[in-house]
Amino acid sequence: MGGSSDLSTGKAGVVAGGFALVIGLGIIIGGMASDRISRVSAQRKWTVAIVCSSGSLVLLTTAFLPPVGPPQVLVPAAGALLCAGTAGPAAAMVANLVPASTAFATLTLADSLLGLAPGPAVTGLLADHIGLRAALRLVPLVAIVATAAFAVGRRHYAPDLRRLRERAEAAERKESESSP
Repeated sequence: MGGSSDLSTGKAGVVAGGFALVIGLGIIIGGMASDRISRVSAQRKWTVAIVCSSGSLVLLTTAFLPPVGPPQVLVPAAGALLCAGTAGPAAAMVANLVPASTAFATLTLADSLLGLAPGPAVTGLLADHIGLRAALRLVPLVAIVATAAFAVGRRHYAPDLRRLRERAEAAERKESESSP
């Protein structure tokens, strides 16, 4: 990774598959942690996302500093786990604010447009100009923007939930008043 590791193509494929598994686990673990931690206060979902995003920033920006070897696989794997860990709480937060079908369609579109589609292309362009190792150290800085967005969202979440609850209660009252 980012250097000469002397991995055969087959072993490199196994490592890549392991990363895909770690990312999938990160989504699930992040969601489970979010559910457990936010039982008392829904606001805590944001804290899980902020901690995961900040942790991924630290791990992924330092991931390629160690010499080639096991740490250079384990540190980025831990960073990928935390990066993916933001997906669970993010989905839960969106689902609390928007009707489910709209929420998940919008979340999927945003994930695709903001990360899945441009991520590899931007990384490739950067690698062409500054080298792969430098690009892989630079790309995780996107987590700064994500962490800031989660912090702003956290600040507005409780008032938004309260406003939605008040609207739903007003709609129920209006409906019950108009019923015979």
